[in-house]
Amino acid sequence: MKYFLLIISIFLTIDISAQTSLSVSISADTIGLEDAVKVTYKLSGAQEKLEILPWEGLQQVAGPNVSSSFSFVNGVSYKEYSESYILVPKYEGIIYIPSASVVIDGEPIETEPIELFVVAEPTYQKNKSLERKSIKKSPTQKSKLDDEAEYQRLLKKRELAKKKKKF
Repeated sequence: MKYFLLIISIFLTIDISAQTSLSVSISADTIGLEDAVKVTYKLSGAQEKLEILPWEGLQQVAGPNVSSSFSFVNGVSYKEYSESYILVPKYEGIIYIPSASVVIDGEPIETEPIELFVVAEPTYQKNKSLERKSIKKSPTQKSKLDDEAEYQRLLKKRELAKKKKKF
């Protein structure tokens, strides 16, 4: 009987210690008007359906791409659920990636919205995994493109800060 209670208490401790987290990530924080951005919502520690606020200023061109996994190793269980979307902006400026929420054991968990800067010109930002497959460019060309994207992002940020001060 003692061993039975010990085993049950160990499993309860493992289940209680499992933390649930919800996060959102984007493939780039600055994109061009005709570029696309990949948005991924990831729920760790549970496998529940996410509630995502509607897209404003963004058009969904692909998704949701859903991934779900469950593993049980050495008595420890791990659950993960994610949804990815490919979005294209409708206009220039700052667009907010909406938050997602989920209720776990009666407790709501929510992400914060993320700022996405949209500029008129393409930003040439590539995902690292895609960049390895593309044609290699000289280091000076790559740094010029990166500098231009950073410069455009800072200009937009400065413009928006000036507009906010006027109000």
